[in-house]
Amino acid sequence: LAAARGEQAAAAGAATVERGRSVIFFVDDLHLSTVGILRARQLLLDFISREMTPGTRVMIASASGQIGFLQQYTNEREVLRAAAGRLSYLTQASLDNERPMMSAYLAMAIDRGDRAALAYMMRVMATTESGVRMRASRIRRQAAQLSRATITALESVVRQSSPLAGRQTLFYISEGFPFDSQEADINYKLQRITDAAARSGTVVYTLDARGLSAGIDSVDASNGGTIDPGLSGYNSMGELSASQEVLRAIAADTGGRALLNTNALEAAVSKTLAETTNYYVLAWRPEGELAATEGAPKFRKISIAVKGQPELTVRVRRGFLNAPGGRESPPAGRTTAAATPVKAALNAALNAPAVRRDLQVDAYPAFADDEQAGSVLLVPVQVANERLQFAPVGDRRQATVEMACIVLDDKGKIVFSEGKTLTLTGEAVEAGGSATVGARGRVATSFSHPVNAPGLYQVRVAARDSASGLVGSAFRWVEVPDMKAGRLALSSLFISESGQPPQASGADAAPEVLKADRRFARSSRLLLQFQIYHAARKGDSGPPEAEVEIKVLDNNNQAVLNAPPRKVAATPTGDPARLPYAAEIPLGKLTTGMYWLQVSVTDARTRTPATRQIEFTVR
Repeated sequence: LAAARGEQAAAAGAATVERGRSVIFFVDDLHLSTVGILRARQLLLDFISREMTPGTRVMIASASGQIGFLQQYTNEREVLRAAAGRLSYLTQASLDNERPMMSAYLAMAIDRGDRAALAYMMRVMATTESGVRMRASRIRRQAAQLSRATITALESVVRQSSPLAGRQTLFYISEGFPFDSQEADINYKLQRITDAAARSGTVVYTLDARGLSAGIDSVDASNGGTIDPGLSGYNSMGELSASQEVLRAIAADTGGRALLNTNALEAAVSKTLAETTNYYVLAWRPEGELAATEGAPKFRKISIAVKGQPELTVRVRRGFLNAPGGRESPPAGRTTAAATPVKAALNAALNAPAVRRDLQVDAYPAFADDEQAGSVLLVPVQVANERLQFAPVGDRRQATVEMACIVLDDKGKIVFSEGKTLTLTGEAVEAGGSATVGARGRVATSFSHPVNAPGLYQVRVAARDSASGLVGSAFRWVEVPDMKAGRLALSSLFISESGQPPQASGADAAPEVLKADRRFARSSRLLLQFQIYHAARKGDSGPPEAEVEIKVLDNNNQAVLNAPPRKVAATPTGDPARLPYAAEIPLGKLTTGMYWLQVSVTDARTRTPATRQIEFTVR
């Protein structure tokens, strides 16, 4: 594919990336009613709870940008629920608050010279021709502004996904809008979306949040919810079809389908995900006049059919612009890290919309609370060292890795930053702090930061090989519970590997406390450790008790390992506010692939539940 695109193929030995599904939900909140927003939010929550599987990367985006910093890929359910919770109805989505209401469709008809529509609105508004025309012109201008904003935001989101490997499925949730063909650049903007989809491997499926509809009702609320039979060129089905035309066009031009006139939106999403599991990739390199040229880009159409099989339909992107694609912009709400004490290359990786994989970097942020130290974020980091360049220094070969870590809150504000340089000689670190080399072919180090406020935090880590300039990064989320509330809460799940023969080459190589890459051999056992906070006590002196249930879920969200519930209680000499728990999980019966480890804890006295999940891979 790289050759077909005219790109340089990846160098041998490049870091491998786990392939999973990438799904984007683009919520067109500039064209959604209050009911449409509620339906969109419920659709998202249902998907997060029922359809999302291990290995699925999901982004929830909006046309207005109201999701802010949470508008990025993640597989953390709590982050996605928080993103969905930020969706609210926007007053600017309503173009006209006067009565009788004038829709954008009717305003366009009047502005284009429909005399019957003009006469009708003059009668129901009891005003002059100039008054109706001024109102229609204002509504049309506002509608054009919202349409341009939506299309521009959609293109930005599609281009943002381009650094990711594999195919992206994008669900565009809207109530549609009339396609104003007289807008000078509207066709070009739609062509840019098609081009961006082709370059990023994105297929768009459009959903009408109105569901099953017989038409768009009432222009005149004072006329009993009816349309004047004499109104030329207007009918409710015509307006409905006109508002859906842009949904049909975007889906068809990007190789997807328009999912319209159905109340079963959840089923439509589920069916779409099932059908996009298998697809063909056709690579073609345009040459000559079809290739990129100087000057204004031209849109080149593509048509594909199965020879001799006219009954078959090929859904494929319908074209591309013969010019290099533009650079994507960071999502709205992201705070840059220009002030952190690291070099420009690390800053760029920390602020990028997607992770860098020239070096394989793995991070494992985890929350824990200690009676003495309080709440703290621990961030073990591993860098695969097979792509590091070791240069001769004296009689030894040496490599230098620059590393930076930032922690951001859910608004994108940096709350912690630290940089360090690790100098590696042979299989031991000579300078730069705590790190080891050799165990499992990784460079390991760690960061830590105390946290006082509950909420969602994102940890971003970037590493750079000083000799080659190769950069890698890792983005992970962690949830910090409200420890001051005194309610049942859990630490993060700490997982490490046991049962594997030692792979470190030196006797002083440190063991892995946490498995930063979360990849486990089938022959090993997964060691799970966590703490339970604030389980209720019986009376003032009785020990707290909790019930723990552990499950391993596969890519179909089915439990493949399910340990029976087990009660755990504080020991007489232990801290009653913190119940430690540990278990070993054999992995020999699992096939290779991605899984979720799910831990559910129930307070034995109050029946209050708490749940944590973590994704891991069996190789």
